[in-house]
Amino acid sequence: MLTPSLEVAALRQTSPGEFSQARSVNRTTTTKLTNTIAKWLATDCRPINTVEDKTRQQIAA
Repeated sequence: MLTPSLEVAALRQTSPGEFSQARSVNRTTTTKLTNTIAKWLATDCRPINTVEDKTRQQIAA
């Protein structure tokens, strides 16, 4: 069990400055991430305009 002070520290929101700090990532990780995102976009990503999508219309009805 965490002490109250550690619980607060664990729940602290990341500041914009901390979030935007550059992190070192190796080439293998970068390549894997890039390829995974490209595959996702090419195979699973739905079009942005789904307003006319028949299934979505059935769900909304």
